[in-house]
Amino acid sequence: MTPYFCTAFLFRGCIRRAILAMLSLFYGYFVLIYTFFSMIRYRRQYFQIRRRESQPSCLRNSVYGVHSTIRVNDVNLHYVAKGNPEKDLLLFVHGFPDFWFTWRNQMTKFDNFYTVALDLRGFNESDRLPYLKSYEFDSILNDLMEFIKALGKEKAILVGHDIGGCIISLFATRHPEMVDKLVLVNSTHLRLYIETLASDLQQFFLSWQIFFYQLHLLPEFVILGKDFAFLENTFRSPDGIPLLNEDELEAYKYTFARPGAVSCALNYFRANVDCLKNVDTKKKVGQPTLIIWGENDQILCAKLGSKEALKRYFTSVEVKNIPKVGHYAHIELPHDVSDSIHKFITSSG
Repeated sequence: MTPYFCTAFLFRGCIRRAILAMLSLFYGYFVLIYTFFSMIRYRRQYFQIRRRESQPSCLRNSVYGVHSTIRVNDVNLHYVAKGNPEKDLLLFVHGFPDFWFTWRNQMTKFDNFYTVALDLRGFNESDRLPYLKSYEFDSILNDLMEFIKALGKEKAILVGHDIGGCIISLFATRHPEMVDKLVLVNSTHLRLYIETLASDLQQFFLSWQIFFYQLHLLPEFVILGKDFAFLENTFRSPDGIPLLNEDELEAYKYTFARPGAVSCALNYFRANVDCLKNVDTKKKVGQPTLIIWGENDQILCAKLGSKEALKRYFTSVEVKNIPKVGHYAHIELPHDVSDSIHKFITSSG
């Protein structure tokens, strides 16, 4: 059975907005019921959010690199850099709900590169802009272009996870001259994601959060609830094992407890409902691409990581499947992922 009503993403105008609103309210209704019972169960504890005024120690660990800020497009972008700036640029782009810290285990593994992990606009110490339009993919792609140039580079090897992978694949088609190679970790081409969402019942249900995030205030309330229990539940393996130690989890809570941080992150989903109209998603990615795929991904269905499907959107693509690993493969098995990235980007292909 195909969820035809999900083709909201492929329609235009009022029909698309109406269907999207219906789905948002549908999922919002069930989340509201769940939240109501959570409030009854935890009572005052559900509303208690601990004040976090000092950075957790792991965010200040110099082993990951040097913290800096560059201003591009009237936006201050924070990043962490390690290595010799004269070497080739290896740029890491995070997803949601994330920031540069997600790549901490990769930052120490590439001595032959100038390794940089970026905070996208709206995340962590990068500027949080108040306008929804500021988070459209077009603006994000311009940020990446100007950021690479500001580092004094003409091109880069790009690594992205989750929505960060979608962003770098779009960037590779818009600015092919600036991209040497691509690595996507549990991510896919944006058009493949949207077409699968519109035709695959499993992916439709896995993507319920995309629709829920279109609502205002309620998603923020849920994410903040019970002192960011959402983050504790998100960063778990498929078997339910926590992926973060106590200090690392505090780093995420500290980051998203900043004023407006949750709303700015959610705006990536809210601002790009019309992404098929606002950016060109039909072009194939021409650069050599590696897809690293945790086979037990809790958010993306297997089709999105299948080589057969990916070949329609990537001219030259390799797929590295990792069994028994979920959506955060680079956190769950950091050494395996780093080794796969290193082997790919240093090969002559």
